[in-house]
Amino acid sequence: MKKVGYGKDHCNACEREAVVEKWRWFTWFHFFWIPLIPLGFHHNWVCTLCLKDANARYTSGIVIKIFLLLVIFSVTALLFQPNATDGIEYGWIMKTLAALMFLGSTFWVMMHKKQPSKSTLRASITPIDTRTCLSCGEPLTSNPKLLCVPCKLEVYKKID
Repeated sequence: MKKVGYGKDHCNACEREAVVEKWRWFTWFHFFWIPLIPLGFHHNWVCTLCLKDANARYTSGIVIKIFLLLVIFSVTALLFQPNATDGIEYGWIMKTLAALMFLGSTFWVMMHKKQPSKSTLRASITPIDTRTCLSCGEPLTSNPKLLCVPCKLEVYKKID
């Protein structure tokens, strides 16, 4: 892995504005630890504050929450059918736990906060300092791209 650049973005892990680093690596298909077929370059943006993937999804969406609520509701409804737990010694515990899980998941769905879109979050980010490199402090050169020559890092004003 090699650090190839940095920029400012919103980190989904720590949910704040941070400097993120672009890391790039090359992968191969291996056969018994012998690299045979090159698969290509991959890159990842890593937050400098929490050291996690800045673009990964760390919260559950409303769709999965509603799906789990419906599954728990179905199990609870089946348990509360007449004669559903007659042959089970601890049937009342199963019914109680199912009802509590249903109430908890209902609360979980009701407390869901809609996350703003990534483009909305990126619009509110303060611009990065383009005079000096954040890694080494040297002045940046402005060719078609902003570069730090000593570090060999590209500075991204806008992250897509």
